[in-house]
Amino acid sequence: AQKLEGQGHHNEALAYILKGDLNKALSVATHKCAKMSYLKAIVYARQGNVEAAKAELENACTNEALAARVATDIEFAKIR
Repeated sequence: AQKLEGQGHHNEALAYILKGDLNKALSVATHKCAKMSYLKAIVYARQGNVEAAKAELENACTNEALAARVATDIEFAKIR
């Protein structure tokens, strides 16, 4: 996470998710793209914010590959 800090790349947000720093992950997840929406959906799902997670999943599902992952990702089991 330290090496990626300040880059604003989706890998930076992912590193913070993996560290368990969900608020920091959201703060760096500012880029508008399907991958970033997917990561934000994970954060919101872990925080119990179902409505925000669903909104981000809609954006993420504009990418066909991510839409397929959403269908089977355990992170979203309580949302589906």
